Amino acid sequence: MNALVPVPARRARLSPAVFEAVGYFIPRLLFGDPHIAPKLSWGDIVYALDGFDESCLDLGSALFWDRWREAWERRANTHLARAELARGVAARSLSLRRAAACLHWAEFMYFEDRQCKARLRERVRECFKQSLTFDGYRMTEYTFTVSGHPSASTYRYWVLTPARSRSEPWPCALLINGLDSITEVEVLTLGETFLRNGRAVILFEGPGQGLELGRSALRADMEMVIAQLLVALAQRRYLDLSDLGLLGVSFGGYLALRAAHALPDAFGWVVNFSGGPRVRSYQNLPRRLKQDFAYAFGITDLARMPELLDSLALPEGSRASPPILSVHGAFDDIFALADLRAAIASWGGHHRLEVLEGEAHVCLHELPECLDLIIDWISTLHTPEAQP
Repeated sequence: MNALVPVPARRARLSPAVFEAVGYFIPRLLFGDPHIAPKLSWGDIVYALDGFDESCLDLGSALFWDRWREAWERRANTHLARAELARGVAARSLSLRRAAACLHWAEFMYFEDRQCKARLRERVRECFKQSLTFDGYRMTEYTFTVSGHPSASTYRYWVLTPARSRSEPWPCALLINGLDSITEVEVLTLGETFLRNGRAVILFEGPGQGLELGRSALRADMEMVIAQLLVALAQRRYLDLSDLGLLGVSFGGYLALRAAHALPDAFGWVVNFSGGPRVRSYQNLPRRLKQDFAYAFGITDLARMPELLDSLALPEGSRASPPILSVHGAFDDIFALADLRAAIASWGGHHRLEVLEGEAHVCLHELPECLDLIIDWISTLHTPEAQP
């Protein structure tokens, strides 16, 4: 171990100044409790940010995120070195999973060098694939075609099935990425909840998502992509599309609401996790989040962003949809709770709203409780449970 990590001159620590600056992100760094998806430990945070330059703690600046990227790449390399030396499959897998997580957080909110960000995301996937031992889960990769789109027309999706065998087709859940999430980390972490509860999980990457982020522009009309994905899924006879649900997180929650209204007969239920009918005023978003939206939508002229975000607002008025559950933090600073309440009242139908009073965007402090709430709500819809 000393050959990997030199004995430090002092105990590793997270300084008060650094903790104060990045404290908002720490629950995001420790996202969920996955067994397959890449995940950090608290020690990763301490060692990555130990000695972080306190002269560049402005989270709105490019300099901060460049230093952040460097710190997390160094921590990833530590885990990769450990993976190389590991003799056992379990130790190697754990080191690769942690390396993948570190590489994701290295590219998170880093927009200055597109090639660098793309390379880091590719390394996340490489490390994740090498880490897989599956523990009985089966994951299969497929492609599907999106016609009439000017950029890449072929996209990837993955189907994971639970560890136990089953003679009947699997009930399933389709998950949508958020704006800056990555399929292997946040979305798969959420998906593991459904796997543990007897549902197959479908993950996909449309334009501007996953490895497509920065290569093609995110489509607000993702329901058009989902409609063509459903055609491809109909070929997977081991999936029961009559018992298919949809969950989107953050901006993916907004996309899930769009899909619920555009494809009302496709899903038995829809979960909007911290999305809403409209993004808060562009002028009131944090500086880095403004860049996040612009990067995802492929916009180089930031003066166009207010008009773009305003154009995304979902229409009011009665809309046909499957049962919808919206889970929202009272202090969400991206999708205002008041906007969501007003939209639900306008749309009507079976739309339940659960508000976490002490939480902000994605309810990170009570994420396990939110997932329990979602699974419990689905069970109340009398959806047939998967049988062993």
